[in-house]
Amino acid sequence: MFFDIPAQYLEEAHIYELLEVNSPSYIQVIAKEKGRAQECLVAASKYFDISPFIMQAVKDHENGEIGSANGAAGGSKDYGPYQINTVFLDELNQQHNISWKSLSYSACINAFVGGSILKQRIKLASNVWEGVGNYHYNIKKSPLIHYSYRLKVLKVYRSLLKDKMSFEKIEFRNKYKSKTDDPNYANN
Repeated sequence: MFFDIPAQYLEEAHIYELLEVNSPSYIQVIAKEKGRAQECLVAASKYFDISPFIMQAVKDHENGEIGSANGAAGGSKDYGPYQINTVFLDELNQQHNISWKSLSYSACINAFVGGSILKQRIKLASNVWEGVGNYHYNIKKSPLIHYSYRLKVLKVYRSLLKDKMSFEKIEFRNKYKSKTDDPNYANN
């Protein structure tokens, strides 16, 4: 697999190698990276031409955090917000010198690796949602696991769109509010 990650984000990878867990600098980095997470998601979605709502839905469903390393099937681990599995680490290290620390602690590296995987899965699938399902589990290996994951991400996606539409309605109302919207306005 080829991981397409812009150089500007790769330049920061070495910073995370020196981090010691629970040190003052570790806590500062975690706070900084949590603050960058949305910016990184938007940058990755634009770079890979994937809907930011799909990227957000995958991230929300994966439920990872900056700095996380969670146990996964077969004794592997999943890192960061997009829960990137250790099966990708050798290639990431060979292609871009990315270790588990960079993958776990850098919001942008995690988002771009997640976006790269997602983009490749979508390109190889018959449709976007099959690609989304393949992000977690290939449809050919286990359709049941694939469809279960796909439906869960779709549910999150729909919720995000619903929230977006609610927000846009409020923004529209605020932008085009007239004096007649005021209950105290008296038409003389």
